[in-house]
Amino acid sequence: VVDISDARSLSIQVVADVNTPSAVVCASASAINATTNVFTKAAHGFVTGLKVQVTTSSALPTGISAITDYFVVVLTPSTFKLSDTLAHALAGTDIIDISDTGTGNQTFTPVAIAGCSVKTQKSNDGSNWSDAENAQNITADGSIWFSVVDPTYKHTRLYFAITAGSFNANCYFQVKR
Repeated sequence: VVDISDARSLSIQVVADVNTPSAVVCASASAINATTNVFTKAAHGFVTGLKVQVTTSSALPTGISAITDYFVVVLTPSTFKLSDTLAHALAGTDIIDISDTGTGNQTFTPVAIAGCSVKTQKSNDGSNWSDAENAQNITADGSIWFSVVDPTYKHTRLYFAITAGSFNANCYFQVKR
């Protein structure tokens, strides 16, 4: 949140680094716990909310279907669960219940990066926000510029909505008074 009281203008640059993690393979016999619905893979590299699909070398765990999107819920850098929607994954709810571990190897492949949308929002009290600019999509590495010319609002912030994959963003603000 940037206080832009008495500002004539505000420029914001977002420099994005978009990433699609590599697929993760879990052996049914040793890396899947059907009682706790936990999948284990050392240094899996997933983030909560990542959209994946599951394929198998033999039989999928009961409760998981092929050609179906699931959303990762990260527990630790080596463990995760699956949820049915992005909203549920972010809340850590509606975990997919598996009743057996399947057989063979289970491969969790991230769905191609869709990136995120980013927009500026404005507020006078710092808690009630409204959109200040149209959203712009981030689907690849690069820069996005916003120029906010409505100094009648006291606060400005960037609002990110991730659609799939993950990204890192560095934000630079320039206030002209």
